[in-house]
Amino acid sequence: MGLDSDRDGIPNWQDLDSDDDKIYDVKEAGIQGQCPNQTDKWPCDSDGDGRPDYVDIDSDGDGVLDGDEDTNYDGLLGCCLTTCGKPSEVQEKECILNEAGCGPGQECVDGACVAPIGFKCSNGETSPNMADTFSDGKLDNERGTFICRDATEDKPLGRKPVLSVKSSDPETDAQSGDWHLALETSAKYSLMTLTDVADKEAAASIDYDDPTEEVAGFVISMPSDETDIQEVLRALLERVTTTTPGGSGTVFTRASGSQGKTHDRYDAVFGTLLDVSLSSATSASTVRNELVAALLGRTPGTLGSLPGNYGARDSEFVIRFITVRRFGFKKDGLDFELDDEGNPLEDPTAAQDQRVLVMGAVATRGSYEDPSLKTGFLVDDLSGGTALAIYSDDLGDECDVGTITSLPVADIMWVVDESGSMDTVRANVIANASNFFSRALASGLDFRMGVTNVCDEGDDKAVGHFCSVASDDSYHDGGDDRFLLPNEQHIFEACIENPPGYEGYDEWGLLNAKEAVLRHLPRAPNAPNRIRDNAKAVVIVVTDEQPSSLSNLIDYGANRKCPLPADNKQDIAAAIRPMIELFKGSQNPQAAATMHVIGGICNSACLDESSRSIAHGYMEVAQALGGQVGDVCQKDLGSTLQSIIDSIIGSASPVKLEYVPIASSVTVAMDGMMVERSRTHGFDYRAETNSLAFISVNYQKGSEVVASYKRWKRQVIIQ
Repeated sequence: MGLDSDRDGIPNWQDLDSDDDKIYDVKEAGIQGQCPNQTDKWPCDSDGDGRPDYVDIDSDGDGVLDGDEDTNYDGLLGCCLTTCGKPSEVQEKECILNEAGCGPGQECVDGACVAPIGFKCSNGETSPNMADTFSDGKLDNERGTFICRDATEDKPLGRKPVLSVKSSDPETDAQSGDWHLALETSAKYSLMTLTDVADKEAAASIDYDDPTEEVAGFVISMPSDETDIQEVLRALLERVTTTTPGGSGTVFTRASGSQGKTHDRYDAVFGTLLDVSLSSATSASTVRNELVAALLGRTPGTLGSLPGNYGARDSEFVIRFITVRRFGFKKDGLDFELDDEGNPLEDPTAAQDQRVLVMGAVATRGSYEDPSLKTGFLVDDLSGGTALAIYSDDLGDECDVGTITSLPVADIMWVVDESGSMDTVRANVIANASNFFSRALASGLDFRMGVTNVCDEGDDKAVGHFCSVASDDSYHDGGDDRFLLPNEQHIFEACIENPPGYEGYDEWGLLNAKEAVLRHLPRAPNAPNRIRDNAKAVVIVVTDEQPSSLSNLIDYGANRKCPLPADNKQDIAAAIRPMIELFKGSQNPQAAATMHVIGGICNSACLDESSRSIAHGYMEVAQALGGQVGDVCQKDLGSTLQSIIDSIIGSASPVKLEYVPIASSVTVAMDGMMVERSRTHGFDYRAETNSLAFISVNYQKGSEVVASYKRWKRQVIIQ
């Protein structure tokens, strides 16, 4: 029969893969005269151990098996191309080429992609024929690319597996939810039955009932002709706050969520986070069931096939979810028509493609906020949007590799309303300042704080002026106009208590937000009164009033209503457009900034016709910039401040992923060592910024990061 190296019963001379490493012999044998280090021998024997590569499962003898180096078994190095614009069949499916027609980090020179071998374009692969693939003195077995494969029982350090579940096919079932979900393998998925079901209306439960987790998840689909994602969310929140899922009590908005686009380019608001306080204890599954009914505009009795109740009883819960508005895309032939930001344009004639999906979870507040439990990850992954795709989408594998070239840096500017009605709110911020600073420091964030007032436009010296001194004088000038350092928390607290200048009964928050940025430009590396060159600029507005600069655009009484009358809404949109463009960096890239708001919001549990006004104008700016909006009425702003600092940490992170991953599958290595997912010591994934945050993990410029994950394939097609 002849030699049978892999003992599969097929002799080598008849076996396409003699060593069973998934790489065909014809690729491993190499080309005569071109074998590494042995140009005079053939077939190739890369490590010179007397066993040709095609029968050697570790051809270069570096301790990494060939199948773990060439993970798609195509004989090529990831997305590293040789000829510009000419990928292999595998590369064409799996790689996004740069404008030059080469892989990441490569350039096109005279038709050839250079450098032909590079870590950045390798997609996590190394060469089975070289122990130091990239000739930089770091051996392949030191790189961390061992995670760039699926984890198995014998090799548990790869990307995590997922449970794939689908709705019915929307092509054949009008009531299909049109979803494909990628969940933790411990999830229990169950489709709910609905009475008098409408087209596109569907719901399913997603349960994690282990006592150490206890998360009640859900996904729902519903018909909708609303084209504004914020109006979709506002209507959903009104349903929830009106019914209070779980019984009698109150619902507060901890964080509005961040507006953006899903991996497949639909409008979305990521991670809306609500706190529910009930008058009597119940279970998370009960709250979830009543929540699903409320979101669908139904009564709980119209839902069938519900899983049995489980979990500890409590009266404090969190609800977190993503809202997605799907629509038809315009096409020019076979290609999508794209806007200036590269997103597909909506086809207004394709009303049949419109629907809204909401996916998220319920958990007890204590479990969600306990960093030692998995609960927080499960809730955030279900509500971050990465687990949700259309029915026809499919899963693929990805491995991002790169070197950290910068550290996370943020200059954070607070615009604080000093009016008497805000005394309790400012005290609330001060009480949570220590946690805010500690959370930022633990993430490795290099941050500074600027604090200004909401002073009248006539006070040129005070508008946007930062505070650097503690003072009891209501009219103090704030001292030097500069940022505060992390070791100046005591001054920060004093400045929040009494910001510089005097607001004079009018709240010019938008003006001060703009000037807080503009008067601290141009950017400079180390100037105490300038935004730093490499810093993420962030504005946080804290107020219980609308901006005075827009007061003449809102009818009397309308400032306490949602939605605004159409004319007021259009006027405000026109008035704030220059500020949005300014903070997007459209006019001046140095002015690019994100804005978060703590203010009066729609559906707030404490607002009535005679109470605080709604933060119209502020909310719209924050939403357009992907910022968070929190309810100023909360008794404890600590949770909202945590959401804001987590968002800042994510946006400042130097590690942005190439594709949107299935969050639950992400596996990370840094400098060749595995990093656990942890909120006390490890990495976390930030869906709204598609980035990794490292918590109490020491790293520096030059550190090498490898991130391996599952992803949806459709995003590559759209890009």
